[in-house]
Amino acid sequence: MNSLRDAIKGLQVLDVANVHESYLPWLAWWFRVDVWDESWSIQKKREVVVNGLVLFKYKGTIWGVKRALDLIGYNSMLEVWHQQVPQGIPGTFTISVEQKDGSGFSQQDYTNTIKLIESNKQGSQKWTLIIIQNKPAVGGIYHVAYTKARQRVTTRNKHIQ
Repeated sequence: MNSLRDAIKGLQVLDVANVHESYLPWLAWWFRVDVWDESWSIQKKREVVVNGLVLFKYKGTIWGVKRALDLIGYNSMLEVWHQQVPQGIPGTFTISVEQKDGSGFSQQDYTNTIKLIESNKQGSQKWTLIIIQNKPAVGGIYHVAYTKARQRVTTRNKHIQ
């Protein structure tokens, strides 16, 4: 029985870099990760878990929104209302995102993006989302989504030749 107790004490369950990959979803829940995808690489899963508590600390900040999107594989750019030209409506921000690897956005990517923005922004903030999809053969395709109120999103496509 003592050897079992010693073995349990030796487990490094909270050591994200060395824990068995089957523990990563549990650690993601423990570290309050907002979005989890089983199809991610092990390296990406470990990175998201490691940054989970840092993001939790910065929820409600623009940095938290940007960092959350960057962690799951997006290049993102945020402009708060006072940085926009012409100046935007107070309490709003615009965020432009594109995949780092140049792949297109799936419905799951779109859902994850909205979930990350909503869970990391201030509750009172309104936002505009611009999704940039670069397709080398056809030019850039921009999907623009406007959120006017929580849970109401409309989209329009804009093709660039």
